[in-house]
Amino acid sequence: MKIMTEKEGLNELKRLIPEGGVFGCSQVQKLLRWGYNRAARTIELGIKSGVLQSVGIPYQVVFKDGVSVSHIKEKTKFDDIVEEAVEKLKAALDCIGTDGLFQIVPGESLLGPKVDDVASIEFEIKFKYGNCEHSHHILIGWNEEDGVGIEQGEDSEIQSISYGSIMTVLYFDLALTGLDEKYLN
Repeated sequence: MKIMTEKEGLNELKRLIPEGGVFGCSQVQKLLRWGYNRAARTIELGIKSGVLQSVGIPYQVVFKDGVSVSHIKEKTKFDDIVEEAVEKLKAALDCIGTDGLFQIVPGESLLGPKVDDVASIEFEIKFKYGNCEHSHHILIGWNEEDGVGIEQGEDSEIQSISYGSIMTVLYFDLALTGLDEKYLN
């Protein structure tokens, strides 16, 4: 038996609930045979994605007219990893007052978003100061044991994200392209 996702649950609720009908967690629990937490998450997903609107009472909602459930992108573990990596990279770069000098752009997963025990994502870090612009790539990894960090070395060891670890990777990137002699002397 296939387990229904929250998005599929919203589709099923749209089919079962009369148009304009107000419903809440208890109705979701009864109709979909789900527990309270899952029912609440489903309602939160519907509100956040604009499919449902609150009627003023907590967790009492109604489907918005003419809005489809099909546009909802379900958040995956991969999305959480990317979000955590971006937060850690920004925090590490902002710690020395570089606000606005660096732009962090997540790339695609190199291993695919469906992997639950390991992930590897290439991020682009763009630096801009006056007329000087550089773009560097940094590999962020995740595994169950180490969490999110910078992948380094042949064995893809995961190192914590800090200003120093980011600069080490960026300097190595500069050295490989020969720009270290031009800009750092």
